[in-house]
Amino acid sequence: MMNHLIRIFFICTMSSSLAWSAGGPSLDQRIGNTLPGDLAFHDETGVNVRFRELLTKPTVFVPVYLTCPQMCPLILNAVAQALGNIKWTVPGRDFQVITVSFNDRDTPNDARTKKKNFLAAIGKPYPESAWKFLTGDQQNIQRFLDAAGYQVAKNGMDFEHPAAIFVTSDKGRIIRYLHGVNYGSFDLEMAVGEAARGRLGLVTSRIIGYCFTYDPTRRAYVFNILQAVGLVMGALLVGFIGYLRFGASKKGAAAWKK
Repeated sequence: MMNHLIRIFFICTMSSSLAWSAGGPSLDQRIGNTLPGDLAFHDETGVNVRFRELLTKPTVFVPVYLTCPQMCPLILNAVAQALGNIKWTVPGRDFQVITVSFNDRDTPNDARTKKKNFLAAIGKPYPESAWKFLTGDQQNIQRFLDAAGYQVAKNGMDFEHPAAIFVTSDKGRIIRYLHGVNYGSFDLEMAVGEAARGRLGLVTSRIIGYCFTYDPTRRAYVFNILQAVGLVMGALLVGFIGYLRFGASKKGAAAWKK
C-alpha cells in the first residue's frame, strides 16, 4: 500500500512539473507560416483594424505587453534604436513596424502613450503611420501568438515571455525571427529585404542581400564570401565582355574612317 502511494505521489509530482514546464514561456519558430488575415485589433487611436488590411508591405512584428516593467521596454527601445540607424530602406514605403500587446488589459490609451515615447526614442523624424501599436481581446491575442509560435505565461499581473521579434512578407508569411533585446539595424534591414524578396527597388540593398546570409547558429546575418566573390567575378566578366564589344566597335569605326 505504501509503495503504491509513493508511486502515485511520484506520478502526480512529475505530471505537475511537466505541466508547469509546458506552460512556461517558449518560442517555436514557425517560419513559412502565415498570420490569419481576419485577426482583429484596435490601433493606438482606438480604430478597429484587421491584419488583411494592415499587411500591405513587409512588416516587423514586436510582440510585447505595454504595461511590462522590465523586458518589453528594452525590446521596444532596441527596435527604436535600430530604426534610427537604418540606411537602405524607407519606413512606411519599404516596410512597417507593428507592436502587438499580448495583455488584453492593455488599452489604446496605453498604446498611444507607448507609441509617443518610442517614436521619440528613434532620435529623428519618423512617420507615425510606419509604427503601429495594437491592443485586442484574448481570443485574437491567442490566435496571433499561436500563429507566430509564441507561448507566454502569466505571472500575477505580469507575463513571462520570449524576447524576440519577427518579420513577415506583405502577405503575412513569417520570414525571419530576431532574438534577444538588441537588434542591429543591419540585421533588421536584411530581414526586411528577405521579406520583400528583392522588390525594394534599391540596387544597394539587393547587392548587400546577395552577399550576406542568415546563420541560425549565430542568429545573425554573416558575410558569404563565396557569393560575394561570385558577384564580383560576374561583374568583371560583364565589364570585360562590354569592353571587348564596344572596344572592337570603336576600333572598327576608326579604321573605316581612315
